Amino acid sequence: MASESERKVEPESAWLEAAKRETARADIAKRIRRACAHLSEEEFSQLVDSMTDRQLKGERRLNWDFWKE
Repeated sequence: MASESERKVEPESAWLEAAKRETARADIAKRIRRACAHLSEEEFSQLVDSMTDRQLKGERRLNWDFWKE
């Protein structure tokens, strides 16, 4: 069961969430590319996906905590 801070995105804003995810992913990949040159393309992609998930989860939690107050 997902916590309240991890609620599903409303269908009408799914495209916005996808755009936000792609922007965050591209930014993270750009910033860490040289530091992770030793990783294979698949390993690098998995790392960037994981970091993107964590960043977006943290942003959702901050937004939810703000609106709860």
